[in-house]
Amino acid sequence: MLENIIYLGTRESDCLWCGYKKSYTFFGSGKHGNVALNKLLNCRYNHNNLIKNNDIFTNYFVNCIKKEVSNNPNAKFCYYNKFGYNYLPDELKKYIVFQSKTDLLIFLNDKHSAHKWASKMVGTLDYFYAKGEKINYNYCSKVFKSEGRFVIQARESLGGIGTYLLTKTNENKVLNLLSPNEEYSISQYKENNISVNVHFVISDKDILLLPPSLQIIDTSNEMLEYFGCDYAAYYDVVGNMHSKVKRDAMILLENLKKQGYRGVGGIDFLIADNKVYFMEINARYQSSTSVLNYVLHKAKLPTVNELDAMCYLGDGSLPHIPDIKVPYSKCAITSTISDRFPNVPSIKLRDGYTKREKLDDEVYLYTLLYKGSILLNKGKGDVRNENK
Repeated sequence: MLENIIYLGTRESDCLWCGYKKSYTFFGSGKHGNVALNKLLNCRYNHNNLIKNNDIFTNYFVNCIKKEVSNNPNAKFCYYNKFGYNYLPDELKKYIVFQSKTDLLIFLNDKHSAHKWASKMVGTLDYFYAKGEKINYNYCSKVFKSEGRFVIQARESLGGIGTYLLTKTNENKVLNLLSPNEEYSISQYKENNISVNVHFVISDKDILLLPPSLQIIDTSNEMLEYFGCDYAAYYDVVGNMHSKVKRDAMILLENLKKQGYRGVGGIDFLIADNKVYFMEINARYQSSTSVLNYVLHKAKLPTVNELDAMCYLGDGSLPHIPDIKVPYSKCAITSTISDRFPNVPSIKLRDGYTKREKLDDEVYLYTLLYKGSILLNKGKGDVRNENK
C-alpha cells in the first residue's frame, strides 16, 4: 500500500514495518532506501527545539521533495507531522498526501485553543493565561491560592520544549526560558499523576481507537520531557480508569469527525485524583507509534501508517482491529537521558547513531525497545530473540 509513498519523518525506526521503500528522516542509517540528515551533516540536531532548528529541518524536507519531484513529477510523500505541512512552500504542498483539513490542524496545534475546546466536553485542568513577563512563582500561587508546582505551556510545544515545570527553587531558570510577550497557559502540577496516550484513526465511516500506552515523562530539567512509552504496564496501572479514558476519547473524536478531521493522531490524558483530564491532541504519528507498528506487523494487521492511508483511499472504511495486547515498552535515549533501565533486555534501534557525530543540546541518539514493562521492571524475556 505504501511502497510508492516516500516517508518524511523524524527517525528511520518510526517507519519500519510499514512498507515504505524510501524515507527521508532527521535520524537514520542512510541505507536501504533511507536518506538521513545526520549522515549528510555528520551532526544530530534536536528535532524538538523548533525555535532553534525548525528552519534546518524544514529546508531539509523542502530540498528532499524538490530532488525527488525533479526526477519523478508524480512522487508522493507522507509527512509524519500533519501540521508540519504548513511550513512547506505552497508549490510543494500538492505532493503531500494523507493530510486532514488545514484549519483543523492549525487549531489543534494551538494548545490553548485545544484546552478551551475540550473543556466544553470532557474534564480538563484549571488553566489561566498570562504573558511571560507577568509570570513568577508568587503570581501562580496567588491565582491558585496554593503553593506547589506549576506547569507553564506555550501555545506550541513539542516533546517538552515549550512546557516548563515551575517550582520555588527553579524559578529563575524557568523565567529565563519564557518569552516576555508570549502568552502561556498555567496549571497546577498534579502530583502522583499517570500520563496516558491513545492513538486514534478517523475515516469517513469509522473511528478507531488503538491500544493505549503510559507516557514516561522526565521532570528533572525544568521541563516535562517525554522520553518513552510503556504499553505493557498500561492496564495494570490505569485499571478501571481505562473506561473513562476511552469514553472521553470517543466524545472528542466524534466532535473532530464532524468537523472533518481525517487520519491518524493521538490524545494525551492525565489521570490524577481518580479523575481523567484531557491534556492535548497531536495531529501526527506519535513517538510510541513504532512500538504499536511492531506488534501490528507481527500480528499481520495493518500498521498505524497503513490505517492512516486507508482514511484517504478506497471507500473510507477501516478494518476491524482486534483488542490485541502490546507487551512492550520503549525508551528514547538522548544526550542527557541515559538508559535508566539497564537490567531489562532490549534491542537497540540505532537510527544511524555513531559516537563520531557532533551532537546538538539534548538531542536524540537512539531507541531501546523492551519486551515487558520498564516502569514496573517486569521484563518478560529478551526481545532480541524475536523475529524483528
